[in-house]
Amino acid sequence: MNKEKIKKDIIKDIELPEEKAEKKTLFIFFGLPGSGKSTLAEKLYQRTRKESIYLAADKISLDYRLDQSENYNWTFEIFDELINYYLNKGYSVIADTNADKYQIRKNYGQIASDQAAELRVYYLKSSLTELKNRQQQRDELSQSELRESNLYSHSKEELENYLEELEIPAESERVYLIDGNFDLAEQLDSWEQIDEEGMFNYLADIRLSLTQEANPEKAEGMASYMRDQFPFYGLQAAERRKTLRKYMRRENKPGYQKLEPVIKKLWQLPGREFQYFAQELILKYQKDYTEDIINLFEYMILNKSWWDTVDHIAKKLVGEYFKLFPPKKDEKISEWVKSENIWLQRTALLFQLGYKEETDAQLLFDVIEELKEIDEFFIQKAIGWALREYSKIEPIAIVKFANTHQLSTLAEREALKVVKRNK
Repeated sequence: MNKEKIKKDIIKDIELPEEKAEKKTLFIFFGLPGSGKSTLAEKLYQRTRKESIYLAADKISLDYRLDQSENYNWTFEIFDELINYYLNKGYSVIADTNADKYQIRKNYGQIASDQAAELRVYYLKSSLTELKNRQQQRDELSQSELRESNLYSHSKEELENYLEELEIPAESERVYLIDGNFDLAEQLDSWEQIDEEGMFNYLADIRLSLTQEANPEKAEGMASYMRDQFPFYGLQAAERRKTLRKYMRRENKPGYQKLEPVIKKLWQLPGREFQYFAQELILKYQKDYTEDIINLFEYMILNKSWWDTVDHIAKKLVGEYFKLFPPKKDEKISEWVKSENIWLQRTALLFQLGYKEETDAQLLFDVIEELKEIDEFFIQKAIGWALREYSKIEPIAIVKFANTHQLSTLAEREALKVVKRNK
């Protein structure tokens, strides 16, 4: 086996792009095994293939059995030499390997600089639960199937070791943060828009502030409380607000015309604190709301959906929106009730939570009548909660409604809590 021959064989097999890059770019990736690095690399290649070369370190290692030989280090020597070779030829390079150490990323930065290329670093994060599920799926494949797909399988212990050894972005690094559980193409589109709007540094500074104050021990508990659906930085509400307060200030926050791309990107980022910040940031623009902002609220309800964000959006955002634009209320509530999406339906039930005496009781009762047969905890709990809240204003009306409508045990129990306590 000869290293130079392997490199020449690879070069011979690679088909050159149609044209050279106007602006050469070296794309690199890092994250835990199974976070979606190769999938993202392939999507980027599809977008840039007219001027890009795709290189995968694992493919080199597996094709030439370097992972099973004493010459394993050849994989990365060949890989780096090929990157240099193709950048020098005038092409962009998609470098599919795990640059999980700061020094590795710094070295690639130097390669890019030497070749007058831009360096783009993508950091992929996923919830540990999702990563373990993906590894379990890989465990079910045979060794030949793994090799055909250029994949490795990792045990739970190996995954946890990777987590301990992975070096998160340094303050000086310009990193595109990607949620491995969320639509990758949409995230790439959003990052392009953020770059065009000149809002990259705003988001990067928010990420850096969260990283500097992160508490891994608290993060684990917070993720567990949310059934491990979302990764956390480990900042409780008061800590998060204190840490990110400066990004809410008039002189720092984006203009209203840039609000939608910023909120969408915050919603896509891995780290639940980004979503909490986004929904509090948007409150700062209430006086500027236009009628079409309801579409952004719907995006927030429908993506990364869970009670912790949906309930806030329902009461604080949607509730206030319908006060500003009353004609939209009947249209949207009817649409959401019929949507078969439990989070839109829950929003239709809860948006009046802060209305008190201004509650449209007939609308509330009509929505409940439409949804009360749905066998879903979050719907039944919301029915009970909405009725309980209005019982503080009109207890007799709620008792009458509960007695004349067949509510679930959960909904009825929740609805009458306050009434029974005040007897």
